[in-house]
Amino acid sequence: MAVALFGLLMLTSCSTKRQAINQLDRFSTELQQNSGSYSLADWKKASERLTKIHKKIGKHDYTLAEKKEIAMIELKNANAIKEGLKESAPNILFDALTDWNTFYEELKDLLGM
Repeated sequence: MAVALFGLLMLTSCSTKRQAINQLDRFSTELQQNSGSYSLADWKKASERLTKIHKKIGKHDYTLAEKKEIAMIELKNANAIKEGLKESAPNILFDALTDWNTFYEELKDLLGM
């Protein structure tokens, strides 16, 4: 019985850990598809959502392969943000850059830099 419970806990933990990576990947896809039309409010919501995802990711220990996967998704995010900002109005760009600094600091913490 104890072995079965331990196995169930391990599966739940791995599933939750994987869910956080999957959320980050879905977020990246949404950024790539929609960020060019984001308003300032949309950028703020995206920043808040990304912060929540980073907190979920930060709760788990990842293998080197998983860390590399997360880093690759974060690179896609950075590119999508860059492209979206280029397409956004100049006044939104200035405000979004402030949020970008927060994102950058969180990314450095996540990657242990």
